[in-house]
Amino acid sequence: MRFSLKNFRNFAKQALARLKTTSFACYAIAAIIGGLTVATLCLSKTAYGVPYFARKYKTSCNTCHVLPPKLNQQGEAFVARGYRLEGREPVETFPLAVWITGQIEDSPKRELAGYLSRIELISGGPIKESDLYYFIEWRAISLGLRSDGTLQDRSGRFEDIFLSYQTGNLTTTAGQFRLLTQEDVSRRLSVSEPLAFSASLPGKMKPGDARLTRLRDFSPSGRSPAVRLSYYRPFAQSLTWGWYAGVTVPFGGELSFPLNEEAQQEASFELEGRPKGAFFETYYRSGLNTIGLHGFAGDHRRWLAQLVGAYNRSSFFSTLALGAASQNEKDEIRVSWTNEIVPVQWVSAGIRYDQRKEKGRDSDPIFIPHLNFQFPATQLTLVLRLEQRLQKDNNRSLAEFSFVF
Repeated sequence: MRFSLKNFRNFAKQALARLKTTSFACYAIAAIIGGLTVATLCLSKTAYGVPYFARKYKTSCNTCHVLPPKLNQQGEAFVARGYRLEGREPVETFPLAVWITGQIEDSPKRELAGYLSRIELISGGPIKESDLYYFIEWRAISLGLRSDGTLQDRSGRFEDIFLSYQTGNLTTTAGQFRLLTQEDVSRRLSVSEPLAFSASLPGKMKPGDARLTRLRDFSPSGRSPAVRLSYYRPFAQSLTWGWYAGVTVPFGGELSFPLNEEAQQEASFELEGRPKGAFFETYYRSGLNTIGLHGFAGDHRRWLAQLVGAYNRSSFFSTLALGAASQNEKDEIRVSWTNEIVPVQWVSAGIRYDQRKEKGRDSDPIFIPHLNFQFPATQLTLVLRLEQRLQKDNNRSLAEFSFVF
């Protein structure tokens, strides 16, 4: 069959239709994980870290990670240098990593669902010898469950796509990215995000366009097309000890390249010229310990202000976020508190407390215990995440299987 964009899109459409069949997806996930486990066992004795950065610097994932994707101090410094690893010369390698994820979800409100949720292509790094660097994370497959149990297809959307320019202590970033930098929740060990960061402030309704209305929402961990100017003053020449300040202007929209008809509706390319508002952030960092504030002042009388602290001692990690938000004079209090322990390089255990109190309506507290297993964690990486949501009348069990190479 002669290759063409039309043939590729027809093939992708048929494959996604198959993946939406729950029973088929459960078997497919099991087969993929089983096959990749065998491959990992066969290759782990000789292979260097396979994800792109590990290959590029001929090292292992644990050089920069407490447990992938959670960063250690060297990993934080690596990102601060624009994806450059101090003391190691990069080698030529294929500039791409692949992250394949399958998910199984069980809830009393709907039937057990299993599906191949994501296939992500990831690349990044400095551009030649310049002060420019980039990062791209594109989801060739992106499926998620709606509240009614059906699958939402957003294949072809960008999680991240941005370009940064560093000059001295200043960095300018433009593209699509998460707004909050003090606690980057894309590097979390749990399946779900802390509520204090992910809960959104709704944007103004656009009649007849529910998607654009959703894209006008704001949350600290949400991804938006944006422009950011940030300043970092290191102390004692250490990139993991210093003071950070930044201001970001996010816009309504989403950068994407939808791959099928449904994705053209659910993940269409959108970009508004009118900003949502301004996001401010400042924090002090000492290793993996941070203390800081962030806030948002936006259109339609919506605002947010939160205090965030992160503490690390040996294998113990704790993060507390406490803040207030308002939308059209509807006030609320938010709190998320996560405690985790990583006793060895291939396993972690943790529990998170989430609470959201609105004026006149208090939601029940949420407790989320979670486990994370990875093997071999230093080279080819298989990931199993288990999470249980415990909330009155809203329990949910999640299992996520991933392979990164």
